[in-house]
Amino acid sequence: MDAIAAGNLRLACQVILSYYDRTYAHGLARSPHTPVPLVREGQSSAALAQQLLAMEPTLLDHSL
Repeated sequence: MDAIAAGNLRLACQVILSYYDRTYAHGLARSPHTPVPLVREGQSSAALAQQLLAMEPTLLDHSL
């Protein structure tokens, strides 16, 4: 909050993103679910959608 009040938006964003990263990592560590890997590099949105549809049974088995 001090960085925002001082107008230092770069520092404020760094602090917020650092907090987000730590919180996200903590949540992943506590989750019983395994992240689903996607190969995104060089693929279109349609190809990614097809990849997700092919994984659907696996995703449903690991749903919340």
